[in-house]
Amino acid sequence: MTKRTADLARTITRASSKQSYYTARLMVDKDLEVDCFRAYGYFRWVDDMVRMQRNIRLGNRIREWQDAYSRLQHSLPSKYRLIHAKFDALSNRAFYSREPLQRFWDNTVEQLRGMRVWKIHPVKVISNLTKEFCLSISFAFTYRSGSRTK
Repeated sequence: MTKRTADLARTITRASSKQSYYTARLMVDKDLEVDCFRAYGYFRWVDDMVRMQRNIRLGNRIREWQDAYSRLQHSLPSKYRLIHAKFDALSNRAFYSREPLQRFWDNTVEQLRGMRVWKIHPVKVISNLTKEFCLSISFAFTYRSGSRTK
């Protein structure tokens, strides 16, 4: 190999990673030092190629998502409708989980036990009470309608 390629490999290694450069200078045999720098440069090039290929794939995937969204955009419900659908538990037959509510109430009880009343947000308490009420009413109506059909 020529001195020019050896100097180029040494420069690439030093510019990319000072730790790798000094490790090779201090730990590798002098007759293998140039090969070590060349190997580092090669693997650095391979990593860059793989990274560029991933970025190209991600760019294509983002473009596909944008195209799919633009096709479906006219059939999606508005944000206003989605927000209020969460509170309309009586007319929508959807599954609503109590897990977030349970976490909120556990946290609220913990704050009360620690006498940290200022960490409890009254608006969130009212909102979660409303959600609890809607879920309870929905459960009661669902249970009642299911027991009538039998």
